[in-house]
Amino acid sequence: MNKTNKSPDFVGIASKIKGEAARYAAVEAKKFFKECFVKGGWTDKSFQAWKARKSPVGRKLMYNEGSLMNSISTFQQTDDLVETGSKSVYARIHNDGGTITVTPKMKKFFWRKYYELAGSRRKNAGTAAEFYRGMALMRVGSKIKIPQRKFIGESATFMQQLDEWLKNTIETSIKNDLNTD
Repeated sequence: MNKTNKSPDFVGIASKIKGEAARYAAVEAKKFFKECFVKGGWTDKSFQAWKARKSPVGRKLMYNEGSLMNSISTFQQTDDLVETGSKSVYARIHNDGGTITVTPKMKKFFWRKYYELAGSRRKNAGTAAEFYRGMALMRVGSKIKIPQRKFIGESATFMQQLDEWLKNTIETSIKNDLNTD
């Protein structure tokens, strides 16, 4: 009676999973980071809600037109590295927080928004219009503090999800390899 145990093709399985892992990580990273905009906060080890906005302007926090969320993309993807980020010019100030300096161009924008919202009823302009008026009246050189509203970066929760996927994929691949003749 000749009974042999079949051993899995570990090299073949590793090679296949390595490519799959990079693709999976790239897709899941974009989904994870975009989910921050839906949830309204960042998840590292636990969920941290974004600081509420002071202005009455806009819709959902960090989601007026969705351009920042939609700017998240994969910059680089190899078998060894997946780099995801945003090329939006204002991504860093929102993700890290900081201060910006009021410029004449900003004042012009704020006045235009004020007149657009206030129209001919300047005495009863409304809350949003008054917010823009207040911004337009700021002196050039004044500082505006932008609170950190992290939406991209290293996350323990995301890494744990990747680890779970990898563990399950390895186990499934070995079982499938053993069951094929």
